[in-house]
Amino acid sequence: MLNSNKYRKKLCKENVSLLASTADETNSLQLRQACIDFLRNLFNKKEGFPDEELDKFDAKFLKDLVSQAVNN
Repeated sequence: MLNSNKYRKKLCKENVSLLASTADETNSLQLRQACIDFLRNLFNKKEGFPDEELDKFDAKFLKDLVSQAVNN
């Protein structure tokens, strides 16, 4: 079982795609949500995020990210 709080504190632009993938593989909904929250915060701050990094996320993750961003 992953300790999502431990990973939440270590999220950064360089590892968020890896941790999002890990969350999906391990069915860690808390870690997955932490990744979504991290990215939403980046976008809200208008911080840049490399397009090539976005390509690393699966389509469902990106759909959930966009859905939460426009509905909250």
